[in-house]
Amino acid sequence: MSKSIQKFIEGLGWRVDNYSWDGHAHLFYVDEPENLDERFEELRLAFKATSKLGAERTFPMLRRAGDELILVVLPQPTLDYTQNRTNLYLLIATIFTTTWAGSMWWASYVDSNVLEMSWWWLRIIITPDVFFMGFLTFSLPLMAILGTHEMGHYYYAKKHNLDASLPFFLPMPPMIFPFGTMGAFISIREPIPNRRALLDVGASGPIAGLLVAIPVTLLGFWLTERNAVPVPIDSGDSLYLGSSIFFGALGSLSELFYPSSGDYLSHHCGPCRMDRFFCDCPSFNSSWST
Repeated sequence: MSKSIQKFIEGLGWRVDNYSWDGHAHLFYVDEPENLDERFEELRLAFKATSKLGAERTFPMLRRAGDELILVVLPQPTLDYTQNRTNLYLLIATIFTTTWAGSMWWASYVDSNVLEMSWWWLRIIITPDVFFMGFLTFSLPLMAILGTHEMGHYYYAKKHNLDASLPFFLPMPPMIFPFGTMGAFISIREPIPNRRALLDVGASGPIAGLLVAIPVTLLGFWLTERNAVPVPIDSGDSLYLGSSIFFGALGSLSELFYPSSGDYLSHHCGPCRMDRFFCDCPSFNSSWST
């Protein structure tokens, strides 16, 4: 096995000086070629191509030990990565749970009669007008932000030739978590080859999500002022929105176009946009510092 890998590596123009097996991976001590990044990317894609032709699935990585450059080749189990419908089923379930959550927000916002019924949180599902408004005013903007965030990760993973899945959304009943979802993730099924790819994949999602969250936030401010729902007496179960420098700046910006005429109940686009600001801004900071 090691000899066939070495022959393959040398066939791509790499010079191998020594070899060892550490019990987990093949270690090839190689001479550093010119244009190392480009040459390694060529090698990595060549390994991916051979695995698609039926060869054992392996992942190359570069490591340095002092002055030595080591090409680490990790054997990986052959798995069936054929696309299935799990992503689709989770997407449909998450649209349902976020719409359910949104309908609960909407019913409270407009003080719907359904709130006076027993088991109202279940009856709300079969109340078409409330359920539709839950989708339109909460689920749709939230899923747009969340989906854009994950597709940003996915796009740059594919741009760097990484084996990545489409997003897996995580539905959650709104009685457990008020937004109806715990977010989403993509599965990257191989080691990320370099820091640039890590930065691109990590930062692209929060940036993409933020670009959608900004207009949704401004829309939420506008709807709050337009509907002007008076703040009710606190019954003890009210949810108060926090703030941040960025969120406050957008609030100040909206004041230039839609001056506030009083204190009103925040439109439920508010929880949707705050959810993404809490997720996107810390994610961007952690990705940038990687």
